Amino acid sequence: MKRAFIILLIASILASFACTQTPQKKIIPEDNKQIDLETKESSIFDKGVIEKVRVVNNNSKVRAGYSSDFPIVATLNKGDVVDVVGKFRDWYTVQLVNNYVGAISVEDVTPIVVEEKQPNLPENDRTENESPLEPEPPVDRDIAGEPNADETPDRVVPGPDANEPRQDTDNNLPSLEDQMLSLVNSERAKNNLSPLAMDSQVRQVARIKSQDMVDNNYFSHNSPTYGSPFDMLDEFGVKYIYAGENLAGNSTVQKAHDALMNSSGHRKNILHSQFTHIGIGMRKSDRYGYLFTQMFISKPK
Repeated sequence: MKRAFIILLIASILASFACTQTPQKKIIPEDNKQIDLETKESSIFDKGVIEKVRVVNNNSKVRAGYSSDFPIVATLNKGDVVDVVGKFRDWYTVQLVNNYVGAISVEDVTPIVVEEKQPNLPENDRTENESPLEPEPPVDRDIAGEPNADETPDRVVPGPDANEPRQDTDNNLPSLEDQMLSLVNSERAKNNLSPLAMDSQVRQVARIKSQDMVDNNYFSHNSPTYGSPFDMLDEFGVKYIYAGENLAGNSTVQKAHDALMNSSGHRKNILHSQFTHIGIGMRKSDRYGYLFTQMFISKPK
């Protein structure tokens, strides 16, 4: 009897406590407009594989081992470029023109990127100075996956998994991407950093990533189609020393930029002193308004 009374007393206290809790209020904008779409952002950073280094000091010694105590096997001068086959502590393992392998101090060289022939770029992504690349690009498609209105009937339309960014129905997206680049470079100028150049190849990859997130309904650096952003850059033949990716889902460019700058990880990518180029890809999203992919790379020459 006593036990039953105690149980009833506890239940009564809990019920009273629940009733006295202040209910959470739904936040309504002051202007009573419809609540904004969901916003989201995420960032990631990694270092690439160093394939070549440029010598920065004259009479730089290449030694037979990872120490200045080892004998000298070659001497290189400022401006010489050599292949890197490995790294141990503060020494690069380099292969010389005679195929001899030795070690050179990291203080005597700087990593560089020597680009190979770029993979295919869609016609509408090329600049005036870019020549057509083989093979011919597949037909652009809109977000719904339908052929563009100006296609001729006899052209073959690729499947949805084709490695090309489909053309969004909003022709204003490229200018919005450029607007985001201006915001990024404005922040870098405030911090005495060099502006980032829009890289057409990386821009293509960023557009593909944004479209992939729309098509597969996810928001993540890891794509079910392409893997990590670094896997994507490798797959599309992009060479880099450092790389990073910022993702954002927001209703406008300005709001997306402000959200990224207010987050330490994203801000760090935007203001990373080593980055030299960027690719920005936008696609429309029913959930967020727009999906933004910023891909940063460092490719010193």
